[in-house]
Amino acid sequence: MSDLDVSAIGGARRNIGRFWRMLPLPDWVKDHLLAIAQLLIILLMSNAPVLSSAITKTAATDHAEFFPTLMSTLHGGEVYIYAAALIAPFWWTLIEAHRMNKKIKFVWIPIVLALAATIVGCIFYTQLSLNTLRNERFVRDWAVALFVASLAVWYWSIYSDRRLSVQDPFGRQRVEVDDLMSQVKKGRHGS
Repeated sequence: MSDLDVSAIGGARRNIGRFWRMLPLPDWVKDHLLAIAQLLIILLMSNAPVLSSAITKTAATDHAEFFPTLMSTLHGGEVYIYAAALIAPFWWTLIEAHRMNKKIKFVWIPIVLALAATIVGCIFYTQLSLNTLRNERFVRDWAVALFVASLAVWYWSIYSDRRLSVQDPFGRQRVEVDDLMSQVKKGRHGS
């Protein structure tokens, strides 16, 4: 990237940061909003292949509905692997919190959800791979429940990680100084 491209990105980031700081919301609300945005973006992008497949199957099949087609992708057991991958960052956040001697509020909730989802997911995936679990509705319903539980744990991980991260104590002042210097440079160049 050229210097111009980098400065344009930096300027856009400063403007977004300035707007975000001006919002009359407590920091914990802003952290929740950012965690939700991160969760939605990553969820959409990580599920793009599954969504693409369901959309294509729905379009190629006469009178097929999207949601049942999407749910049919849960029969292979991939959702159990996916749920375990969603839960993994929570364990890292928990280790980091312990290492930094910081507390995560209501930590027992995501721990119980993560352990239950991991254990049940392992059991179900093993049974599916051995072809001993044949009740499709039962498999689908548990897959959805585990997916929702893993999303809750993942969200908790994103939010807790934001709250645990050490903030730069001079970050706000540095941005304000950068803005002031930018204005001074504009004034100097304009005259």
